[in-house]
Amino acid sequence: FWLKVCVRGTVALPTDRCCTLRGAPPVPEMAACAPGAGEAAGTLLDQSPGAKAALGTEPAGMSPISKRGVTGSPKLGPQGRAPPRSATVTSVVGLHGTIVCTEKSTLGSAAAQMLAKHRTFALLAHADGTMFGVLTENDILQAYASGVPTSYLIGAWQKSGFARLPDLEQVDTVRPETTLLEASRLMQEQAESEFAGRHVVISDDSCNNARRGVISCLDIVRFIHAWPSLLDPNGHLRSLKVSDVMKSRREIPTCPQTDTVMQAMQKMIAFRQNFVVVHKADDVHYDDYDENDDLVVKHVLGIVTTRDTLRAYVDRTGEDVALETWMKRLESTGRFVKADMPFAEVVEKLATEDIHHVVVVDDDNVLVGAVSSTDVAHALACH
Repeated sequence: FWLKVCVRGTVALPTDRCCTLRGAPPVPEMAACAPGAGEAAGTLLDQSPGAKAALGTEPAGMSPISKRGVTGSPKLGPQGRAPPRSATVTSVVGLHGTIVCTEKSTLGSAAAQMLAKHRTFALLAHADGTMFGVLTENDILQAYASGVPTSYLIGAWQKSGFARLPDLEQVDTVRPETTLLEASRLMQEQAESEFAGRHVVISDDSCNNARRGVISCLDIVRFIHAWPSLLDPNGHLRSLKVSDVMKSRREIPTCPQTDTVMQAMQKMIAFRQNFVVVHKADDVHYDDYDENDDLVVKHVLGIVTTRDTLRAYVDRTGEDVALETWMKRLESTGRFVKADMPFAEVVEKLATEDIHHVVVVDDDNVLVGAVSSTDVAHALACH
């Protein structure tokens, strides 16, 4: 996919909706987000087979995108694609569509589109196609925790002082020829900054500094899984274990199942993490510490992530709803791995199940750590 925002090829966007751009030419191959915040899927402006195939709604000779992840031949990679010649940022941009919203789109419509398209961000553009910012899941998390209505306009949100990336000045930008290794190192360098995120914008000076797309840490994970030899020719990553890359127990926010959805979201914000681990309420004792002076959290039930925040926001879930009730509709179980699992296996789990986080537990289901797509990208940067 390429976002055509050159002067000679400007895209005119719907002013009150979010769109998914994928393929070329960009205008016919567009999915418009439904105006209502509660609607999970968009409608095609162009019903031709080519447009449907570009959006992943019809196979058109390629393996379709499944509900839980990307399917395809291991040798060919996602959607039956042949291995690229080099591991650059442009190698992964075309694997998924990019959501584009204008300042007159609502936060609710953007959240619904991100949820439906399994994306963690949306590019923001003026009606003439000029890009001006990025909206991420963390913005929706902040909006939910702050009680901002789904009808709130994105343009107003970007100026509110709460936006994670209010303009493109705070976004890490790379050129199309940048390697994924270099992009991973950039993400790692920015990990502790105020505007740290899981995304890098691709900019092209030859096209009036046009923003050609965005890649996320999960895009890098998918690439490692599909074509490991291109990023790990010497097998250094494949020799690692989960314990080598995971977050420690001390870094992980936790909540008992009796906490509310709002309390879980607020804890994510306080810890600057994109997930919170949920455990049985009676299985944490504040006089029970391990050798590292960390609380021992037993009987882990599941995990709530910023993707779940999208659903809570779109569904307008009440802030006083208990986690144990709300989590029954989430696919948060089965995301458990062991510390001795090979690195390649956790990469496969994240890539094929289209998830950003897994929880590391021991044989007694005691919390040990967690691995995210960001941790995988950082492992690539370090090795």
